[in-house]
Amino acid sequence: MAAKTEKITIKEREIEVEIDEWSIERFHLDLANPRYMHIKDEDRESDEKMEASIWAEDESKDLFQSIKTNRGLITPIFAKHDGTVVEGNRRVTVLRHLKRQIEDGKEDKRFARIVERVPCRIFPDDFSLEERALFLAYEHVTGKKPWPAMNEAAHIWYMNNELGYSLDQLAHFLGKSKTYIQQKIWAYQKTREYWKFNKKDKDVARFSYFEELWKNRGSLGYNEKDDPDGARELLNLVFRGIKEGLFNVDAARDMRHFGKVLQDVEAKDAFLSGTSYHGREIRGMEAGLRVLEERYPSTPAFEAIKNTLDQLNRMPHSEYAEIPGFKRKIELLYELRDRIDTTIKDLALVRPTTSEPRTVDEQEIQEDI
Repeated sequence: MAAKTEKITIKEREIEVEIDEWSIERFHLDLANPRYMHIKDEDRESDEKMEASIWAEDESKDLFQSIKTNRGLITPIFAKHDGTVVEGNRRVTVLRHLKRQIEDGKEDKRFARIVERVPCRIFPDDFSLEERALFLAYEHVTGKKPWPAMNEAAHIWYMNNELGYSLDQLAHFLGKSKTYIQQKIWAYQKTREYWKFNKKDKDVARFSYFEELWKNRGSLGYNEKDDPDGARELLNLVFRGIKEGLFNVDAARDMRHFGKVLQDVEAKDAFLSGTSYHGREIRGMEAGLRVLEERYPSTPAFEAIKNTLDQLNRMPHSEYAEIPGFKRKIELLYELRDRIDTTIKDLALVRPTTSEPRTVDEQEIQEDI
């Protein structure tokens, strides 16, 4: 009996895909799948090593429980005739684990059917690398099963660097803006560079730091074209900051304030070398922002005080001159003075010596903190 088929269209080519059920032994993992580029190279050298790395992820444990609850897969595995998985490496990994658990008597034998008759879709032998890449992109970049941000970026980077798709072509095929495509490629490339810099760290969350760096490159003065040396110096500082845990306030989002810290000599020094705050030593963004906070307080109360001073300094001469004629205005000024005098007396405050910030514009910091 002829196998059942369905047709999918990729780049104007209609491809006939077989609908089948295979035993789990027939599949082998795709070691080059961009979904798992975060796994160390040495752990993608063999099927066994990659399986162990995929199984170690929490997402695999969740899928394991889901498969048992649903008594099988909800989504079929896509593969080629030789058994190479096109889409579904994690499903294969989890089903292998289930099979071993059944054989070891640790899972109910009634689950055996799940691993003996795995629903799959089989692509023809002439299914090309380009078609595979486009299929995965349609499934996980523009489709209903989106990959995490870094894995999506890894696939876009692969299509650009390995398959030669231009930014315009990728934007067209994926239905994204050219800027979006450029951001993903750049951030993933820098993530790869960071992984080479710190070979012990392959955390996929590192990608978000470079996305934030891209978004905030203007305030950071990052310009690879016009200032390549400055850009490399900043990038190395970011690498160091990630490795040493210096972005310790809001992780990747610390990039949004990093520019102001770097512009201020004392804040930058505190970021790199640390400072003392209320009897404890602090470092990184916590220290850098504390230095700026000490100089430019930003709590609601002190924002109001700064605004009041600003209004007094900018008061038009005509309004200033007419104050003596308005009793309530005089009362408010005395209430303000009395409240400030009381605060200074209660806290036994001493007027500090004023020190001008050395490298940063005060107004810019007040607006951004």
